[in-house]
Amino acid sequence: MRMGPPSPYFCIQCGHPAPQVYKTYANGNLVKLLPCKSCGELMDKYVEYDNIIIALNLILLNPMAYRHVLLNHAFEGFWKLGVVSLFVEAYCFWCSKKGVEHDDATDFYELEINFYTALLRTFFATVLFHAAVLGSCLLLPKTGGDENNVFGFGPRQTNSMKRGSNKRRSLPGNVSPSTSFPSSGNLQFSYLTVWKGLCLSGFAEMFKLVALIWSYANDYERIFLVECLFVLSNTQCYFVTTGISQVKSFFLIGTCYFLTKCVLRYYDQFITL
Repeated sequence: MRMGPPSPYFCIQCGHPAPQVYKTYANGNLVKLLPCKSCGELMDKYVEYDNIIIALNLILLNPMAYRHVLLNHAFEGFWKLGVVSLFVEAYCFWCSKKGVEHDDATDFYELEINFYTALLRTFFATVLFHAAVLGSCLLLPKTGGDENNVFGFGPRQTNSMKRGSNKRRSLPGNVSPSTSFPSSGNLQFSYLTVWKGLCLSGFAEMFKLVALIWSYANDYERIFLVECLFVLSNTQCYFVTTGISQVKSFFLIGTCYFLTKCVLRYYDQFITL
C-alpha cells in the first residue's frame, strides 16, 4: 500500500472513499481487511494477493485489479514499464523489417541506424497516442452527469452529501488540485493517474516479443490479437481513472488508436527502414 500523507483509498467494488482499507494488529503482524460502508464488500481484497496473481488479473482485464493498482497502490515505477514497452515495441518493429531478414552484405552500422529509426518512430507513436488520450479527457463532461460515486456507479448521494463534497473533494492517488481534471459527475481524477494507466497498459507489447521469439513476428493474425489486448487494457485503465462507461472508454481509446495508426502511415512514407 502507498505511504505518505493521509489520502483516501477507494473500494474496488463501488468506489466509495475511505481513509484506510485494512487495520493492523499485533505490531503489524496481523492484518484485517475492512468492509466498505457503502456496498458491504471488502474495500480491497488485492491487499493480501501476491503480485503474480495481481498481474494475471491485469492480463485478464479485471477492472478491480486495475483499481487496486492505479488508485490504492504505491507503485511509482509506471514510467519504467513505459520505457521497457517502448524499447520492446521498437525492437519488434525493427526485427520485422530489417533486423532478422538481411544478407551478409548488410552493414552492421546500417542495422544500428535502422534500430534508432525504429525507436524514434515508436517514441513518436507513443507520444502521439498518449497526447490524444489525455486530450480526449477534455471532451468529458465537466459538470452535471450522473450523481454516482468515484467510479460512476453505485448508490446515489443525498443533497447534504453533495453540499459537503463541494467544500472538500478528495483526489485519488494523492494528487494535488492543480493537476486534477474538472469533475465528471462526482469524480475527481488527474492527468498523472490517466498517464500511469497508459504506461501500465504497455504490458501488452511484451506479447509481441513472445511472438518474435516463437517466429510469429510476421503472423498478422497473432499480432492483431496483441493489438486488441493493448486497446482493451487501455480501455480498462481509462474506465477506471475517469469513471465514464466502458463503451465510451472503448470508443475514445479506439479513436485515439486509429488516429495514431493513420498518422504513422504518413510518417512511414517519409522515414522508412
